[in-house]
Amino acid sequence: MARREIMVVVARLLSPRVEGEPWRLDLVRDWKN
Repeated sequence: MARREIMVVVARLLSPRVEGEPWRLDLVRDWKN
C-alpha cells in the first residue's frame, strides 16, 4: 500500500468524521482500489 494511503488511513482514524459520513465505506473502497 502506498505511503499516501497510509497517511489517509491514519488521518481518518485520528479524526473520524462519522456524522452522516460513511467514511468507513470510503476507506474500504479506497483499500480495494
